[in-house]
Amino acid sequence: MEAIFIILFFVSSESENDLDRACEKLNRLLSDKLKNEFCDVKIIAYGPHEAVPYKLKNKYRRKLIVKYADNAVSRAMFRSVIAELDKKDGVKCIFDASPTSV
Repeated sequence: MEAIFIILFFVSSESENDLDRACEKLNRLLSDKLKNEFCDVKIIAYGPHEAVPYKLKNKYRRKLIVKYADNAVSRAMFRSVIAELDKKDGVKCIFDASPTSV
């Protein structure tokens, strides 16, 4: 049996509109990957939800929580998603593959 892990994606921006677009893209990338080349990967995604606090240091923040079975295929999928995220100025996306709190 494979171990179950959690990965957290944090997205932040000074613009709520840019934040919305980045979160939509993150969801779309995950969905597309799961429907196509990574169709055998099973995940449970929660969010994206407003992070607490929602606005910190003049930036709006959201987080996406994903439960997954840890294996080489799921790790490859997450690497692929992270590589395809825009590196747009003003939007920052970070992830924590072994969070100590959710």
